[in-house]
Amino acid sequence: MTEEITYKNAAAIARHLDAAGYAVTDDTVRNHIKAGHLGPDPTGRYLKTTVDKYALLRLKLKATGDTAKKSNEKLQERKLKATTESEEYKAKMAWIELEKEEGRLVEIATFLPKLQSAIAACRTRLLQIPLKPTLNLDLDQRQRLDEAIRDVLNTLSDYNKLMSQDETGDAPNGAGLFKTE
Repeated sequence: MTEEITYKNAAAIARHLDAAGYAVTDDTVRNHIKAGHLGPDPTGRYLKTTVDKYALLRLKLKATGDTAKKSNEKLQERKLKATTESEEYKAKMAWIELEKEEGRLVEIATFLPKLQSAIAACRTRLLQIPLKPTLNLDLDQRQRLDEAIRDVLNTLSDYNKLMSQDETGDAPNGAGLFKTE
């Protein structure tokens, strides 16, 4: 059976705790002993387990300025938050998969090539529309019609570019999903 480590005085306790990363001095340990925060065993020595418990509850760590107990609590809070965030992410991904299975979400990559093809075909058809002389349009009306057709073509081109960017993930929404409802 191994004997537990003991310390004979405040200076020995302070050296041990300083090496363990606590901000402590001999005077602090002496004051805490006088205040009853740390007591000796029946032989007058201080057990390492008792000293370590005392430090955990009463002393601050050098690195953070928190007590070890508080530092441990903060670590547990961060772990819990990370776990919660991970669970939320998994739940969102499961919801997206369910929406896709039920047909309420469609990946843009699924229909984007067909949409781009349809836009290009529509643009081509608009460009090939001859202006029939039977319309009897005056010059001002023809110019307005030409301008309207150019606006539609530019809009279709801009939309086609935006959809191409979204497919590569460069668009601001870049999520790659389209709600069908």
